[in-house]
Amino acid sequence: MPPIVLSEQIQLFLKHPSFLPQKLPFTQLPEPFNKYIELLNRIHLWNSKERGGVRGFVYEALKDVSIEDIQIDALNYWEQEKFFSVLTLIAHCYRWNYLPPEPEEFQKQQMHFPNQIWKPLIYLADKLEHPHCGTLWSIMLMNCQVNGQAPGTNILIDKIQFNDLSLIHNWVCKEFQGQLEHWIKIFIMTEIVGTTANIACMNILNAMIANDKEMLANALDMLYEGILGITTVFNREVRRQKLNMEQWREHIQPSFVWGLMDMNSQCLLEGVSGLQIGCIQLMDLILGLEMESVMGRAMMTSRKYFPKHSREFLEALEPYRYKLKSFLKNNDDRGLNAKYNQCIEALENYRISHKQRGKRYIKGDGSPRSITTTGLSVQNSFEAIKQFDADMEERIQETVKEKIS
Repeated sequence: MPPIVLSEQIQLFLKHPSFLPQKLPFTQLPEPFNKYIELLNRIHLWNSKERGGVRGFVYEALKDVSIEDIQIDALNYWEQEKFFSVLTLIAHCYRWNYLPPEPEEFQKQQMHFPNQIWKPLIYLADKLEHPHCGTLWSIMLMNCQVNGQAPGTNILIDKIQFNDLSLIHNWVCKEFQGQLEHWIKIFIMTEIVGTTANIACMNILNAMIANDKEMLANALDMLYEGILGITTVFNREVRRQKLNMEQWREHIQPSFVWGLMDMNSQCLLEGVSGLQIGCIQLMDLILGLEMESVMGRAMMTSRKYFPKHSREFLEALEPYRYKLKSFLKNNDDRGLNAKYNQCIEALENYRISHKQRGKRYIKGDGSPRSITTTGLSVQNSFEAIKQFDADMEERIQETVKEKIS
């Protein structure tokens, strides 16, 4: 195993040890880009069958708008990320037309979009090296504000509580907006709380570089606390009292899905997925977990949906996936082994909770509706429950087997 060299990507992460944007997203853009924001802020009024859907509204609102590549190039990086976020939100709403979607929408693999959306979306996606669809980064993390912190300023992660978060753009009908906001805030808060685990992972690397067992013991304790924090967010917020099961499945979950063919790769693109949570990916990597299960392979595939800097960071660390396991094996320290096992058990408990609660939300009210789950398979919800249960159980067993005896 080669020695750990802190690459440029890792050094950058140490300055901002989070998968959240370094700066709070803008809420406004200069004209003509702000026309898209104005459209997005009204799109919820058409996002139902009763109002006729968003496609006609979007087409009419943008038919006289023209954006040139040179205008996009004049925006700074964070303005470009904001515009891409807005474009993907509009595109996802256009793709489904209204919520809940018609059953045939789940089967579509190709679709024509207005040039006013698709041309700048493709140009920015290629420029910023994003996929040609929305992601957890563009639709969730680039779509939030923090009370008391101004747009465009550096995000102060250690000061944020769940109730400090709010959405910039809320695209579902008014009666479901609270549910959409709560769902997105769960993912954002997971990355906020996950910063503790991220720092612990970096401390683990530094401890092994220094061959410092005491530092490693402290870092493993910190990682354990970080995993507990992530689990607490999930268990506290993914509850029937806060997140309505029926509304989630029919009015919230579908609009995150993409499921259309990418013309370059000839592969279906998934859109937003919980597999794109960065702190979970980082913990799995540092703890040395295998990624051969269905869910493990899906997590590795999901990295193409991360922003370039996060993708490069994880790729830079990948050669050291088994460094910690090797270090513990060579030292055979009972105390360190116990702390490592404690982290594995905490991660196991997180995944058990995820499996149990996820099955209930996929079930919804029990009616056999179509649902798109991880892996882009469109299934009857009863079949999806069985598949999700099997995939999660396989991933749990893949996690548990890493415990040191």
